[in-house]
Amino acid sequence: QQNMGMPKNTKRIVRLLMDSGTDYGCILEGDDYWISPFWLKKHMEPLDEDCSVSMSNNYLLLYNQETNVFAVRQYPEKVQKCKYILPEMQAEDNYTGNFSSSLYRISSLNDLPETFLEQPYVDDWFMNLLMAAQGKIASIKEPASVYRIHQESVWNGHKNVSEEGQEENTISQRIRFIHQHYPGK
Repeated sequence: QQNMGMPKNTKRIVRLLMDSGTDYGCILEGDDYWISPFWLKKHMEPLDEDCSVSMSNNYLLLYNQETNVFAVRQYPEKVQKCKYILPEMQAEDNYTGNFSSSLYRISSLNDLPETFLEQPYVDDWFMNLLMAAQGKIASIKEPASVYRIHQESVWNGHKNVSEEGQEENTISQRIRFIHQHYPGK
């Protein structure tokens, strides 16, 4: 009936995943889509093979709606060569992409500190950074999902002026949260 906004809605969806009682879960965001008919199979294989894998992730195909151009997201050589996205890689940049390119092991998601959903802003980068601290992130080296870039997308780089002052505050809070719950990482 009412738009809850991205932060509250994300927390609600993550809570539903955590309470699902399933082995794996994913979030397909409304403006993105999968392009591989074997998306789920490709993502489940590394999780089925190795219980230390907390999640899997695929490369992104970026679609700019304004220019009608598709491009594979470029990743640095260290990401291309590594089988896993390591915590320090995810901390450097959101190499896991967005929710629509990830499959989560629900038990690993449930092992995250309960208070992470109480943080003011829970997004894919923050959640996936915490997941990287939980276990390995299997990196599927092919674009299997499309992230649409448009006026309202987060990727376009436009900031809502009313949220701009809040951004540094939430980043600082996330850093403190990580240091508190994952000392030495």
